[in-house]
Amino acid sequence: MHDRRGLVGVDGAVDVIDDGVARGGWGVGVAAWRGGDCVGGVGGVGVGSGVEGGTGRKVGMVEIAPGAQQFIPPQADTLDELRAAAAGCQGCELYRNASQTVFGRGDATARVVFVGEQPGDMEDQKGLPFVGPAGRLLRRAVDDAKLDPGHIYLTNAVKHFRFELRGKRRIHQTPDRVHITACRPWLVAEFTKLNPQVIVVLGATAAKALLGPSFRVTRQRGELLPWPAAAEHPEDFQRVPVDSVGDTADAPPTQLLATIHPSAVLRADDQDKAYEGLVADLTVAARALT
Repeated sequence: MHDRRGLVGVDGAVDVIDDGVARGGWGVGVAAWRGGDCVGGVGGVGVGSGVEGGTGRKVGMVEIAPGAQQFIPPQADTLDELRAAAAGCQGCELYRNASQTVFGRGDATARVVFVGEQPGDMEDQKGLPFVGPAGRLLRRAVDDAKLDPGHIYLTNAVKHFRFELRGKRRIHQTPDRVHITACRPWLVAEFTKLNPQVIVVLGATAAKALLGPSFRVTRQRGELLPWPAAAEHPEDFQRVPVDSVGDTADAPPTQLLATIHPSAVLRADDQDKAYEGLVADLTVAARALT
């Protein structure tokens, strides 16, 4: 499975970046995605597993994740300002070994927002979401579902790469609930600057970040759910931007759809069937646009 246009890669990063800032989904002349995400409540979160720095190595003391909320500038008016602030986030221990924060990127007026899990190895290196193999596959699925790649915003529930070091290889590790919670303020902050018609949740980690730990993608994939009513904390997503000077209003009812992460397609025994299912789900999202 390769990208017909040669623009994007899998798992969260793009191979070529021609505008230096990756502002506009997959629009003409922009060959990059950017993304990342986190979750977090007030007062810090304990990491009972004692995993250090995303390497998977256990240490003898409990890590404390203070959460991202203290790193978010209260007067940030734009996604660019949030992105700049996120570069210094130390809301959980994952920042220690990751190369950089991988914040969301794309069209601030996007009709569709994609939320994935976390940056992968290539995304971590390039600082962009969905530029690795999974990103290339997602780009192809977006095209096949007839979604406009120029009006998409891409982000992740967790903004730093969690991995285990095996020799010289960095092996992906699924973020724990503590990382999702610690990074959640960035995701909420992003949504205050976005006003999509449809939100597409890619995989279980993103679903937990937005819909809560009891949601199962396998049971409800491809269904259009009311947003923000379906959120675990709807009050976090009830305000949206209405102009360029930072004014907000109550969010109009919109919809959310959950589906598998494109990396799941790459791991599937029958990749063709898994890919067809992903495209079918994205087609439901495309048809929901007005």
